[in-house]
Amino acid sequence: MKRSLMFIIVLSLFVTAAPASPGPKPTPWQHDAGISSDHLSPAMRVSTRLVLVDVSVTDKAGKHVKNLAASDFKILEDGKAQRVTLFSAEQPQASPAPASPIPSLPPNVCTNRPEYAMPPGGLTILLLDTLNTRAQDQGYVRTRMLHFLDTQLAAHDRIAVFRLGQSLRELQDFTDDPELLRDAVKEFTPEKPGQLDVEAVEKRLPHPYESGGTSAQTAQRLMTMLTQLREFYSEQANFALDERVQKTMAAFRILARAVGGHPGRKNLIWVSAAFPLTSAHKVVQYKADLSDPNRTEAISEIDLQHSYIADFHRTVALLADAQVAVYSVDARGLVGSMVSDAEDSGANEMSQFKTGAEYGEEISKQSAALIDSQATMTQFAAETGGRVYKNRNDIDHAVGLSIRDGAAYYSLGYYPQDKHWNGKFRKIQVQVDRPGLEIHYRHGYYAAPLETNSQQAEQTADIASALAPASPEATLVVFDAKVSPPVQSAKMQVPVEFLVDVSTLSAAEDKDGKREYTVEFHAAAFAADGKIAAHQDIKFKAAIKQQDYAAMRKQGLPFHTELELPPGRYQIRLAVRDDRTGFLGTTGMPLLLNSN
Repeated sequence: MKRSLMFIIVLSLFVTAAPASPGPKPTPWQHDAGISSDHLSPAMRVSTRLVLVDVSVTDKAGKHVKNLAASDFKILEDGKAQRVTLFSAEQPQASPAPASPIPSLPPNVCTNRPEYAMPPGGLTILLLDTLNTRAQDQGYVRTRMLHFLDTQLAAHDRIAVFRLGQSLRELQDFTDDPELLRDAVKEFTPEKPGQLDVEAVEKRLPHPYESGGTSAQTAQRLMTMLTQLREFYSEQANFALDERVQKTMAAFRILARAVGGHPGRKNLIWVSAAFPLTSAHKVVQYKADLSDPNRTEAISEIDLQHSYIADFHRTVALLADAQVAVYSVDARGLVGSMVSDAEDSGANEMSQFKTGAEYGEEISKQSAALIDSQATMTQFAAETGGRVYKNRNDIDHAVGLSIRDGAAYYSLGYYPQDKHWNGKFRKIQVQVDRPGLEIHYRHGYYAAPLETNSQQAEQTADIASALAPASPEATLVVFDAKVSPPVQSAKMQVPVEFLVDVSTLSAAEDKDGKREYTVEFHAAAFAADGKIAAHQDIKFKAAIKQQDYAAMRKQGLPFHTELELPPGRYQIRLAVRDDRTGFLGTTGMPLLLNSN
């Protein structure tokens, strides 16, 4: 989405000499909807730097240990003891209590409050990855996932199924209905990932052959041609890998934003063959042979490396903020011999049988690729508090173990003593004052400043992705909105009213206790052809005095804008972005504007 120039609007709430400040008046549609902050329970409050650590505690038999108290735990950050200020014990319930009834929304009102879109209790996302997984492994995954649903799915396991291909697609929203989940997995049919074919450089190279033999001069020319072609294909392979990595990271961030407002820990089970977090390629410089214009000679080689670590850190930080633990399941199962496969002719690029050295180099490359991809899966799990399951054929059992592991945990929260947010990694250690227990948790976080340092291009990409009609609603910033059709005319000014829950925003607080918020409001109308018919993008600054905060927290932060539209059918997409944290909330609704 192309962003317009943002206008800066400053809102200051002043208090009169009255004994008590009423704060902003509630909007009539909020009362009509029966919506109050009592229903709102986002997973975190971001006005302060609370660090949440979910801890799984098991005995020697692998069973979860119950009935531990806050006094049984000790938490350290970079070796220094921290005071636990938040503690809760979460255990799966055989028969969860029925959820409180949620009031229905009135006409023209939409919301991204999690309780309107997600069931209560623990949630699991099953992400079936075709982008990073070979087609033959995808078929194996489909078979094992159906077996899991037939044999290991427990009552009240609330699972959503997503497919990651060239885009992220929801196959089934959260449900504990086994038939719906089976239908979703059956819809997961293998597809050949184009990027992996592009990255198979050696398989793409031609095998020139002359039946009458090859002269030394011709062989030299062929080798030069193949070397240059390999470089070209390698460059294409790097672009393909970059596309895979960026799409996967973006999908993780979309899912984190979607479930981040839901209270408690969420499990993201990533069934994939993954990707490396670094790539390497050679750049070769040539010079021409003046005696033969068709001949070139390599004179230098430069080894270049590209790392995705910065994007990885950004992604795992958002996953941790959203309390999403990644459980990585290797879709390849138990990996066997790497010597050759059915597509390997046993010949090199010169149509000669491969030597032992060539086979050795090929095996070394394949082994390195396997190790690098599994290292990525391990890092995602380690830095979000999940686990990795690799080199095993019972991947259906691995999925079941992931769900069980993420269902029982202790949540510890603390405010770090070190207030210097310099972006460096901080190591977390959790100790339990009972012998013979095994504990599992994320082992640290990156102390990024609250003010987001994302580049403008990254911010624009995040907002464009979140506003897309097919994207799941983001819930890290929670708000309600009303979009009312105006009086019919050739051009209509459609009012858009936002009401944001300030407890999901981050504020800078001055010495007088005044909270300063910087919030972006985005409204877009998509026409039937998928194009944007109108949009508004506004940055809004609000300074709320201490005595007004309680009323604002109860009623919400209001904002008004308008979209100018002709008659027609539209999909309205709305977004609110906290400028200090980069957290997003989105929602939307259809809109019909009739002509005269």
